[in-house]
Amino acid sequence: MSEKNKMKIEKKLVASFALIIAIGIASVVPLTFFMGNTPIASAQTSVADSLFNIDVPCAYYNANATYNVEINSVFDGSHRVLDIYYRAGSVIAVQPSINYNVLGNDTVARIEIFEYTVYTDNLQLQKTYSYFSYNPEAFGLADNGNGYMVANFASKYWQENIEPKLVGTTKSFGGESVSDPDKPMNVWIAGEMENFGLGTGRSLDKRYRNILAEVEQAQSVYLDVRRVAYMSVYADDTVVIVEDSKLVQHLELTKTNDGFMYGNPADVGREIYFRLHAIPYNGTSLPEHLWPEVWPHLFGE
Repeated sequence: MSEKNKMKIEKKLVASFALIIAIGIASVVPLTFFMGNTPIASAQTSVADSLFNIDVPCAYYNANATYNVEINSVFDGSHRVLDIYYRAGSVIAVQPSINYNVLGNDTVARIEIFEYTVYTDNLQLQKTYSYFSYNPEAFGLADNGNGYMVANFASKYWQENIEPKLVGTTKSFGGESVSDPDKPMNVWIAGEMENFGLGTGRSLDKRYRNILAEVEQAQSVYLDVRRVAYMSVYADDTVVIVEDSKLVQHLELTKTNDGFMYGNPADVGREIYFRLHAIPYNGTSLPEHLWPEVWPHLFGE
């Protein structure tokens, strides 16, 4: 085959590959595709089971506005007073574990992206994302010639396919990896805090006023956890990328004296603070006894 014809085939295949991902059908390509060699692609319509089982032992959400708030920064000593201080956020404890049945289907490595949506019957309150990956080293063996490894598909996929669609919501993304399927995975804390103050003459945007009104009247809020995409390496050196919308958890958070809660923080097994930032705000929500550990140059002995 001439180099000219080879280039034509590669360009057509790359275009087809992008289209397949865009319409949400699984794309199957050899691992060598990402290493610059001529690939072969085909489509499959089946969607594999999640490699990661997701358990949520505890989840929290709240939003409120406080007036005439003093800000005393522990970092630079600054002091100011804000007319309105808006606080909202979710703290979602996620305990992932490996689904061994999926590993038995010749899955060598997997990255899965999960979406966490907090909402009421009337309004979406927050949407955030995380990823979990198994055996990420297998992705790291391949490079598509553009300078990033396949292991970065998680963040690149999120940046190109999810983040641009997020309007009026925080945009957090992170996760963790495991290489030994027998090793227990850590609890990942998903969700995001949104905190800001407004000075004299300013008022909250309509979106925030709607959230506050909804939280005030609601007796419960809901949390949906969905797997929205996954990337797999199989034993035959093929890579599969699939857009997905698989519901893996649907939970109800009930109203308490301080927001909405599902489960018991004691079940998380580590020190997690299921609440909003403290008021008056001092520049960080981290408990004071942890300051020397996190910022030893500022608060160490």
